[in-house]
Amino acid sequence: MFGTPSPRGRSAAYFLNARAPATPQPALPPPRWHETSVSQATSDFSYDDGNVRLRIGTKTYKVARSRLTQRSPVFRDMFNVTKEGSYPGLLDDVVELHDNVVEFEHYLWFIHADALDVAELNSRPDDPLYLERWISVAKIAHKYQVDAVADWSIGLVLQDIDDRVKAARSSAFDDQVKSRRTDLPFDIRTMARFLLSVTALWASDTPQAKCARALFRAVLYRRAHHSAAWGPNDIPDIIPILEEHNETQFLARAYYYILAYRGDSWMSDARLSAVDRQRLLCGFHGLSRAGVTIGGTMDGYDLGRIEDVAVEQHGPQLWTYFDASALRLENV
Repeated sequence: MFGTPSPRGRSAAYFLNARAPATPQPALPPPRWHETSVSQATSDFSYDDGNVRLRIGTKTYKVARSRLTQRSPVFRDMFNVTKEGSYPGLLDDVVELHDNVVEFEHYLWFIHADALDVAELNSRPDDPLYLERWISVAKIAHKYQVDAVADWSIGLVLQDIDDRVKAARSSAFDDQVKSRRTDLPFDIRTMARFLLSVTALWASDTPQAKCARALFRAVLYRRAHHSAAWGPNDIPDIIPILEEHNETQFLARAYYYILAYRGDSWMSDARLSAVDRQRLLCGFHGLSRAGVTIGGTMDGYDLGRIEDVAVEQHGPQLWTYFDASALRLENV
């Protein structure tokens, strides 16, 4: 009764789910990438058969018109206006563009790269070039309305930053993330620059901007719950970037985490300006009046959260506690 059932008594599902003994597979050879970079192979994006000349600053590129116009209505209109009704060869004209040279060369790399070039880059996301290249491709593609490329490349950037955020865990959680890489670099300054580029380009109601803002909240939260000495940069290092983008909501969060998790170091931190210290002082008193005790028992690190409970509760009004322009210090 309790023995092994006969083959006749077994269900069809048993046989459908049965697995043949695994046959050893020969090891695959390592991928063979190009031995020469795209920029080297093309003489720095100056093709012999190029029929369009582009100039950015002091640099001139000779490329194929079809590469630029294939997905971009902006480039199509630009060249139609430049040489309307004539043969598409435009070497007699130089089209002036007002882009960042480095970012545009990343875009030129993309529209001339083949599948192996892209596969090679995507095989090493820990390479510093990875994020820099894809954010540059996304920015130029977005400007020239190459929407599919912009959305795809910014998706790679956001996914990579998400992986870095999730990998930034203390050793206490290592047993929960054994299957995930934990050696990805976590540089808050670099990630702030990339994520704020997304929020500056994509409208606030787009999935890209919403994802970038949620990721940035998580970046701040993860960094705050590690010591100041952990990682190449700390929260005070991104204050100028937040001020440059006029991101007061993120600035308020950064100030809160400095007060909550960096002790009194902000009083003498050379990275913070006099205005920053004034705002931090205002925030300390404002939060205290709101019932938030700074320096007491702060939140423990929670894998499921992207910001402290106090930050979540006070939400958009958090900046009002730090806004020194709305509060005279002598009355504090």
